[in-house]
Amino acid sequence: MQRRSFSHNYTARGFYHITMSVDKEHGPSLGYLTGDAAMPDGHPEAPHMVLSPVGAVVEQELLHSISAHYPMVKVDTYAVMPDHLHVLLHVTDTLLNSGGKAVHLGQVIAGYKYGCAKRCWQQPERQAEPAATVSGGSAAGSPPAGSPAPAPAP
Repeated sequence: MQRRSFSHNYTARGFYHITMSVDKEHGPSLGYLTGDAAMPDGHPEAPHMVLSPVGAVVEQELLHSISAHYPMVKVDTYAVMPDHLHVLLHVTDTLLNSGGKAVHLGQVIAGYKYGCAKRCWQQPERQAEPAATVSGGSAAGSPPAGSPAPAPAP
């Protein structure tokens, strides 16, 4: 994976804000937004994200796989959106792979994306039913009753 800046040390400790986008031509949606923008956070009808099966895989891989392979990388917070993902990663120590070799953050992200793709390809065909609801970076259960269906793609 190409680095954004060759002058920056992407193996160093610190916080990194990462944004990953879905390939609009080939990639499925990660879910859809629903809810009433006039409602406050925490209200059952407040705006929230309803994850697709692919979105659920992306979230599960984010929460479990990165730190399993790189214990020095913690997911601080994240937001899954219909066509992209925002993640704040906290690297607590020098990035090393399981063999003790230094790696850069791009290699960690490439491994995460590979894991997501592998799990998605292994899943049996599923209906486009929502998998989970996300609010503020954590799974929050099922969407409220009567939630509108996702709008058809243009």
